[in-house]
Amino acid sequence: MKFIEIGNTQNLSGYILVKQNFTSVSTSRSRKKSKSHYSEVIFAGLRQPTKEISISTYTALSYFIKRFKVSSVDICYDGLSEIEINKANFYKISDVFKEYIRSFKDVKIEQTTFYINKPSSKLSDADRFIKISVYDKYIKESRYKKLKDELKNWKRLEVTLSVCFKLKGFNL
Repeated sequence: MKFIEIGNTQNLSGYILVKQNFTSVSTSRSRKKSKSHYSEVIFAGLRQPTKEISISTYTALSYFIKRFKVSSVDICYDGLSEIEINKANFYKISDVFKEYIRSFKDVKIEQTTFYINKPSSKLSDADRFIKISVYDKYIKESRYKKLKDELKNWKRLEVTLSVCFKLKGFNL
């Protein structure tokens, strides 16, 4: 794994991570290229609403979007919820996402995070979903800094989508 500075290094959004993993190596081998031909590039810290993201980070991101295929995108939504994420509330949280749960072996709670791996649904088009997670953002952020008590119920819904195409000509 390599860390490359692309902007303001005071926060995480000033770096990109270049990663070699099993998926990138197997893709390289299947296309008869060297092991390092394909890599996963991660733009870290773009989902942090409390941080300023530098122009150079957006410039580098724009270049990557125009030039390369995007394999997955994380979409996040922050909100307030009084439901605590823990093993005692497993079935209560599972009931909220029951439409996306194929089998309970793909669902788990680790500490204060609820995961659904390989979600699927008969009612909606969920075939592009890789992972759905809900976690207690207040607990996660309060480890690093003091937060206001108003944010005690702060939760984050995070959906990882499979994209696998260039976003250059994609119109929203």
